[in-house]
Amino acid sequence: MPRSIYAITSNEKASYYQTENVGSLLQLLSLLRQVHTAKDRVPSIRTGNAERLVLYSKSMLPICPSPHLRLFQPLEPEKYSELLRQFPEWNTDDRQIILDYDNNHFSFTEWEDDGPVTMHGPLDGVVAAYAGALRKKSSTQTYLNEKVFIAEMDRICEIGPFESLQGDKQAFGMDLQL
Repeated sequence: MPRSIYAITSNEKASYYQTENVGSLLQLLSLLRQVHTAKDRVPSIRTGNAERLVLYSKSMLPICPSPHLRLFQPLEPEKYSELLRQFPEWNTDDRQIILDYDNNHFSFTEWEDDGPVTMHGPLDGVVAAYAGALRKKSSTQTYLNEKVFIAEMDRICEIGPFESLQGDKQAFGMDLQL
């Protein structure tokens, strides 16, 4: 079962989470878009995007009162660090995701044929690229125009091997597997 580990920073506080069986790039971007547009739909919302994100239920309902049924399960910092240290050695469907709302930073790492690969860019730009590539098929259906999405992500994001992006800011070109 694929697992994603998250580091989410908001209001100068870092929190760590794990999700199971969800976390592909498109699933994550769809969820982030829903969270980012919630303020437009309900202007009286007083929570920030990061707080709303971690309240989602496993069935993708916006607010889940039971912590056991939430999509995002909290991790202790030590457990997150341990999983992160082991990540480059695994060859799995697991992912590592960083959402930094304070510094507008998005990072998504997953395993590909050559090992773990990281994509990073501005958080608001990544969400806008996804939202901008959505097209209406009918009044109830939308689809993602992958060509538009990949072109915009290529323009705003950098991709490279997991280790190389820890301090190196070289751009590597886009080759997303949607």
